[in-house]
Amino acid sequence: MKTALKRLSSGLFALTLGFTFITILLFWLATGTQAKANTVITVCASGCDYTTIAAAVTAAANGDTILIGAGTYTENITITKVLTLQGDDPSNTIVDGNENGSVFYLTSNAVVTMTDLTVTNGKPIYWGGGVYNSGQLLISNTVFIRNTILNPGNGAGIYNDGTLTIVNSRIVSNTTPGAGYGGGIYNTAILTIVSSTIMSNTAGSGGGVYSNGVAQIEHTFISKNRAWDSSGGGVHNSSPSGTANGVITVTHSTLYDNVGGWGGGLHNGADT
Repeated sequence: MKTALKRLSSGLFALTLGFTFITILLFWLATGTQAKANTVITVCASGCDYTTIAAAVTAAANGDTILIGAGTYTENITITKVLTLQGDDPSNTIVDGNENGSVFYLTSNAVVTMTDLTVTNGKPIYWGGGVYNSGQLLISNTVFIRNTILNPGNGAGIYNDGTLTIVNSRIVSNTTPGAGYGGGIYNTAILTIVSSTIMSNTAGSGGGVYSNGVAQIEHTFISKNRAWDSSGGGVHNSSPSGTANGVITVTHSTLYDNVGGWGGGLHNGADT
C-alpha cells in the first residue's frame, strides 16, 4: 500500500512538473512572439538603429513602435503598415518635407499613431502638405505648421479621406493657394478633433477646416483662420452632390476672429 502511494505521489509530482514546464514554455513562447511582433526601433542622428524615419519605417513590421529622437529630419515618408511614430517633443522633434511633396503619405492599409512631433514644410502638387491620409490615423500632441501646396488644391496641413482623429494638437499657419479648400484640414471621410487648436490657416474656402465628410469637433479653439476667396473662415461644411455626407457637429468649442466672404466662423452648406 505504501509503495503504491509512493508511486502515485511520484507520478503526481512528475505530472505537476510537466504541467508547470508546459505553462512556462507557453508563456515564454507567447511573450517571445509578442516581443518580436512589437519591436521598438530607434531613430536619431547617431547611436540608434537608424538615422532616418523612412529607413525605420521600411525595416519595421506591423505593430512596431518607432521612437524618434530630438532633431530635424528632412524626409518625405510613405507608410503602408500598422505603426506608432513617437517623437521626443514637438519642440525638438521636427519632420521637414523640404517642400518636396507630402511629409507623410499614408495608404489605405496604414494604421498609424503619430505623437510628439512637428510636421512642417510639406508642399505636394495638389493635396495634403503635412499628411495625406487614406488609412487610419491618430494624431496626438503634434504640430502641423507652415505646410502648403504647389497648385490650388486641398488640405495644406492635412488631407483626409480615411479615418482621422486629432487630439491635443495644433494646426497652425498652413496655406492653400488660389481657390483651394481647407488650409488647415480637408476632410472627405471621417474626422474627429478634440482639445486642439486650429489657428492662422488660409484657403480659398474653409480656412481652418473644410469638410464634406463626417466631422466632429469638441473642446477646440478655432481662431484667426481666413477664407479669402469664399466662405467658412474657421470651418466650411459642405455636402457633395448625391451623397449623404456633409454632417458636422461642433460642441464646447470657440470660433473667434475668423474671416470669410460669408460664414466667417462657420459656413454650413450641407443639410446637417
